[in-house]
This record gives sequence, C-alpha cells and structure tokens, in this order.
Amino acid sequence: MGSDGTLGLQAIKSQGGLTLAQSPKSAQFDSMPKSAIAAGCVDIVGLPAELPSHILRVTADRQAAALLPPGSDESNAQALSSILQMVRDRSKHDLSDYKPSTLRRRIQRRMSVHGLATKADYEGFVRKNPQELDLLFKEMLIGVTSFFRDLEVWQELKGSILPVLLTRGAEGNRLRAWVVGCSTGEEAYSLAMIFREVIAELPAAAGKSVQIFASDLSADAISAARKGRYPAKIAADMDPARLAKFFSTQGDGYLIDKQIREMVLFAQHDVILDPPFTRLDLLCCRNVLIYFNATLQRRLMPLYSYSLRPGVLCFWGL
Repeated sequence: MGSDGTLGLQAIKSQGGLTLAQSPKSAQFDSMPKSAIAAGCVDIVGLPAELPSHILRVTADRQAAALLPPGSDESNAQALSSILQMVRDRSKHDLSDYKPSTLRRRIQRRMSVHGLATKADYEGFVRKNPQELDLLFKEMLIGVTSFFRDLEVWQELKGSILPVLLTRGAEGNRLRAWVVGCSTGEEAYSLAMIFREVIAELPAAAGKSVQIFASDLSADAISAARKGRYPAKIAADMDPARLAKFFSTQGDGYLIDKQIREMVLFAQHDVILDPPFTRLDLLCCRNVLIYFNATLQRRLMPLYSYSLRPGVLCFWGL
C-alpha cells in the first residue's frame, strides 16, 4: 500500500530497467500505483491485461537491437550528438560529459518505452515530440540514495572525523558542509543528524553549529528534499532510537524534524556551470562523479579543492 514498491522501482530504473504500473483507475486500492507514478519512476502505465504485451515488446526490441552487427547504424553517433544538443537547448544543461555508458543506457530506456530501434529513430521522435526531451533530461538525473547508506562510513565519520572538525576550531563557531548531488535529501539530512549527535555528545563542541548546503541539478529532487517527507520504509535504514528522535509520523510515512531541516539549505545547482560553495569544512560528493567521464572529473577536482579550507575532508564516491 502507499509508497510500497516506489523505492524498488527507482532502483530498477536507475540501472536501466523497465518499470510499469497499473492504471490507478483499474486498481481496487490505488494508493501504491499513484505513489509510484507521482514519484516519476514509472515508464508505462496501463491496464493489468495490457502490461505483459508491453514487456514482450520491449524485450523483443532489445533482443533485436543486440543482434544488429557493429556499425549497422552509422548514424547513431551523429544522432546522439544531435539529441544531446536538443537537450542542452531546451534545459540549458550540457550532458555531453556524462559517461557514454550512462548516456547510452538512459537513452536506450526511453527508446524501449517508445518501441524505437535506433538512436536515429529516437532523434526523429524527439524532434516531433519536444516534451520527450524533458523526460529524457529527468531520466539522466535519476538518483538512488537512502539514509545512512553504507552505515560503516557514517560510523567512521561520527566516531573519528567529525569530533576533530568540531573541536579543532572552525572559522567562528559554525562549520560549513556541502553535499553535492543530494537527490531527495537523505544524505544531507543524515549528515545533519550525525552532526547534531556529535555536538550533543562532545563537551568540546558546545556552542558549535553547522550549515549544510545541499545541491542537485534536479528541481523535482530539491523540491522533495525541502519537504522532508519520506515513506515508512526508511525505518529499515536507521536505528529505531534515531528514527524516534529525529522524525515524526505523518500519514503513512515520516516527516523529519524541523530543527534538522533548518540545518540544511537546498539549492538547484549545476556543478558544471555554477560556481561552487566555498570555505567548506566538509565536502560530500558520493552521487555525482560516478556519472561523469574522466575529462570532466579532472576538471572538477581543482574546483572542489578550491572549495575546501586547508586540512579538511572530502567524502568521495567514485
């Protein structure tokens, strides 16, 4: 019921899988398909009896594409360049420095949804249906995250790293942190909770505060993050005592505490085009660089270095 299945669909979609949901009007209980559709993680919506034919069509298209000899579609490279240019013209964001595998996988998903065999076919489709460019752009920004992902990393951060940052003397009494590619906010809020716990437990950190900047290219993700509302399944991601302390129940999910929300400033931000946040004590970048090619990674490293004060921490995910 409710948000059940949404996290699974997001994970499947992030890996290039096909996601389907029955039409809410056809469901005896419509809360689950409505939740998944509202989260933007459903490719095809239809009557239950129609969904098997969609699955068979998509798998047949992919099998046919796999059997094409190399170079059989010589226009693919040109079509890809043209598609990326159309996305750039419409969204003002350049995706050409994303990893080729990421671009191919996400475009292939959209081709499968529409039953198109080649990138040239897809290029023609988006020219006639420019709204498809908005869906493709959102496809490129899919992020899968969770509270306290890789728990042992957060334990190390809490036990060994943050106490040093909080006690050695920041500029004034406020530390500054930046979570790059924050998606729907789970990682930024995890950092805020950890900071709050360390400050409460460490006498030497008394009087210290933290300002966390959290940014993402997706306006939809930033909007969701600011609301701080999460499905009931987040209970599996954290200690029950932490859940009780920092969340309150709301409907069939949880709302994060107002004091935690006020520690985080969310902003839509393009790390390729926009200037970085600066004078940072901590930079957390676990969900962005993995999608960029090596050229762009090398270009961004000096910017991130410039953002940090000397002797502080980068929290990477490559």
